[in-house]
Amino acid sequence: MNRVDSFECDQCGACCVPFHVPVSEEDMRTEPRIAAVVQGRIPLPMRGTGGAYHYLANGTTEPCPFHENGGRCAIQETKPHACRIFEPGEYLCQWARGKAGLGPLHPMGSFSMFV
Repeated sequence: MNRVDSFECDQCGACCVPFHVPVSEEDMRTEPRIAAVVQGRIPLPMRGTGGAYHYLANGTTEPCPFHENGGRCAIQETKPHACRIFEPGEYLCQWARGKAGLGPLHPMGSFSMFV
């Protein structure tokens, strides 16, 4: 039996700035505001997928347009798949928090897991 830490997102918004945020056709159907933002942009190829995607953020100079002051997501309930699978407390979360000058996200607790 292993102990696994449990994290909960504190909505700091650090992950909304330093990463590419690809959006799919399904993301745009689910949230029409995404389609409005990427309308007229040329889709860019996504390495390793053979497909092309629109991006909400470019990971360097253009943060996600739905990232509000205070770190909140303006489309929290309908955010893109790439954002929904981002795991609080994992390596990229902790890296983004450090890059933003924030301390690490601490676990809420831990639970037992049979492996």
